[in-house]
Amino acid sequence: MGVKLNELERSSDSVEMMPRSCWVRAKFSFGRWVFVQSPNSKVCFPKRAFARMNTWRLLLASSLALSVFQALPMRAAEGLGGSNSKESKSAASQQTSSPKTEAALSLVKIGSSPAASSAALFLAEDFGYYRDEGLRVEFQIFSGSTAPMVPLLARGELDVGGGNLTAGLFAAAEEKIEVLIVADKGSVRKNAQYSKLMVREDLVASGQYKSPRDLKGLRIGLTATGTSQEAALGVILKSAGLKPQDVSLTKVSYADANRGFEAKNLDAAMQIEPYVAEALKAKSARDVVSVFDVVPNHQSAAIFYSPKFAAEKTEISKKFMRAYVRACRAYNEALEAGPQSAEFQKVIESLMKWTTVKDREVYARMQPAGLERNCRLNMGSLKDDAAYYVSQGYLKSMPDLGRIAPSRYVDEAVADLDRKPKRPSKASVEPPSAAKTSKRR
Repeated sequence: MGVKLNELERSSDSVEMMPRSCWVRAKFSFGRWVFVQSPNSKVCFPKRAFARMNTWRLLLASSLALSVFQALPMRAAEGLGGSNSKESKSAASQQTSSPKTEAALSLVKIGSSPAASSAALFLAEDFGYYRDEGLRVEFQIFSGSTAPMVPLLARGELDVGGGNLTAGLFAAAEEKIEVLIVADKGSVRKNAQYSKLMVREDLVASGQYKSPRDLKGLRIGLTATGTSQEAALGVILKSAGLKPQDVSLTKVSYADANRGFEAKNLDAAMQIEPYVAEALKAKSARDVVSVFDVVPNHQSAAIFYSPKFAAEKTEISKKFMRAYVRACRAYNEALEAGPQSAEFQKVIESLMKWTTVKDREVYARMQPAGLERNCRLNMGSLKDDAAYYVSQGYLKSMPDLGRIAPSRYVDEAVADLDRKPKRPSKASVEPPSAAKTSKRR
């Protein structure tokens, strides 16, 4: 897919590969750099220097640069977005099969958050379940809020999304743009209390915070307003006789919330694993309320289908769900086997590979994310959150959940898997580090 220069300038956090046939014209800017694509590689120039080059000078400079850079690891462009920008990690299945076999696989573009609740999305890749269904996937990882997924799903730029439930999903349905909510991707359960309200350590130690009543006037971090996180926080505040207007809500990513605790410029945050365990290990914050205690079985996150994917790629959408349900079942089997089991260690390896938390000790401390074995949604929780969005003015009226949260995809996948014998995947018996790795742009 080619992207014109002005299109990328309008969306500087979106980087796509250029057609190999484009040489000088295949260039785009990102911050202070300009990138040029060649048939075999890509190079970058400072924007100031690039502005002084004409076409022939560019060709000569590019050729000279390529002769040097081709001998080095081509990773110069990684990390230019910084820790606060939306991370774009694309993962395409990189197998040793022939090009013809690889081309025969159907591409599915997935957006997700780097959270423990995304485990099944990642396991389906690392265990080879997508490939078993004839699929190859590209991941786009959103380091902060997953709310930006909604317009990408609506336009069909992403096929599948996985993240927090948001008022934006329901608002899109009001505009007749129905991004479908199709499966569980994170729900708090008695044995999986992975979503917590955390308060900065010094505020608790000093006695400034003793109970949720003391949240009044504090700066509380959320990945975005109008999300399932805010809906859960709303219940916590209501239990203390407070309203959302009594606190200062601040947009911050999961990782940056922990940095905010350490820098003491954030008072509290709605946090999830593995970032809860990370903050506890650093002794920068304490978990003071478990979401399970105030909203049992809260449906925090879900899998989404774009309207185009659901309508035009029916068979592929069914294959994706079969792979995802297999991964949810494998995940639950790992939890049942216990944290010392080989199965659970494979889950940790996968999360370490895909999230920003690389410390194994953190995973030993963390509460697992809840994933229903057959990926079924808690419709009552969806209804309660939608009512909250209406009360706060995010929505005009209650959405038709039966229409935008259909159960048919999960129902068909479960029926297919229970009817067919399990297909062992070579990757599924190896730890992710030994399975085929994924290419990231």
